[in-house]
Amino acid sequence: MNSRSGSVSWEHVTGMSCVLRNLAFLALACAAAATAARAQVTSITGVGGSEVSDAVSTETGARAGSFIVAPIPFSNPVLESGLTLGAGYLFTVSGSRPSGFGAAKMKSGNGSEGYGAGGVVNFADGRWTLGLVYGNADLNYDLPATLPGVRSFRLPLDQSAKLAALELGYNFSPSFSVTGSLTHLDSTIAFNTATVPAALLQDTNVEVGIFGLRFQWDTRDDTFYPTTGDLTKLSLSHARDTGTLFGGKVTTQDRQYSKAILSAASYWSLENDAVIAVRGVVCGASASAPFFDACGVGAVDGMRGFPATDNIRDYSASIQAEYRDRFGQSRFGYVLFGGYGVGGNDPSNMSDSAGGAAVGTGLRFRLSRKFALDYALDFAVNDEGQQYVYVYLGQRF
Repeated sequence: MNSRSGSVSWEHVTGMSCVLRNLAFLALACAAAATAARAQVTSITGVGGSEVSDAVSTETGARAGSFIVAPIPFSNPVLESGLTLGAGYLFTVSGSRPSGFGAAKMKSGNGSEGYGAGGVVNFADGRWTLGLVYGNADLNYDLPATLPGVRSFRLPLDQSAKLAALELGYNFSPSFSVTGSLTHLDSTIAFNTATVPAALLQDTNVEVGIFGLRFQWDTRDDTFYPTTGDLTKLSLSHARDTGTLFGGKVTTQDRQYSKAILSAASYWSLENDAVIAVRGVVCGASASAPFFDACGVGAVDGMRGFPATDNIRDYSASIQAEYRDRFGQSRFGYVLFGGYGVGGNDPSNMSDSAGGAAVGTGLRFRLSRKFALDYALDFAVNDEGQQYVYVYLGQRF
């Protein structure tokens, strides 16, 4: 079944702030579970002893909608393991694509927690999509750091952040869309050590207003499990920091930065029903961007084998390839993947010292026979022998 529809995506906010974006986006995913183009959750087996897989109906209007609840375990190198609980309400405006509202709550084993809520409405015969999300999180993680005369070390920090985003998109054709967005991100960071690099001090209190513009070409046959087609996106953003530092004693109104992300993915179906997927991502950000909204292998490209905080740079580029197949007609499948990425603070000096190569394998479990959404468990190892486990919903790209 083809599950493409109108999409909402806050890609211009990346790095650690993507945790908030993903949390808020998960709320939308719960709300648009069955067919929304960017949803990560569709049908969940075992909730209340039933399978919530028939969210799309021939009926339209808010009263003809469906309610779902989705408990979702996760695991990643930054926040460790945890659980997200989401709930949403789906409906379809007459003549348009699925819409919905939802909320999600997340908590991880390292003490990080947060919540998100939002909604997405597709209207005017599917031409327009309006999305609004809000996320609030307290995150605990380590950041690689160096000091003069001191060996590299892991800098523990606590980040409290709030994110609100509004998007309005127009579909010029079934394949091409343009979306504008306004985002407000308010972040406060406390370092759990007296040893803090001076370059990070300006990022302790950041209040950013971000204007974004995204151009998207999408010819995939399915959003959840594409087997043919292409997905190309160019995301441009400009941010201005209107906050203050040190209790208002230092203002940062003149701090501005820009960012661009170009990603291109292609999918090929093989004769044995297997799929080859390839994606390349190039990112560039101003040197004045806070570390949690910069570029980096593992941060903006979802590359497995590299934690999102370990290779933060002003520029990064990566390529990933994945072989996807199923075990016969069962719900189970597997993937084999590999990737290579480089990074640097100047386009001319990018190297794999800020990235590298990684390979891995994973298992998939199809949550519903009607919709091609998989529960994913991946194991990855990079060229330095570091090993990581990832648990999530859907495909990596």
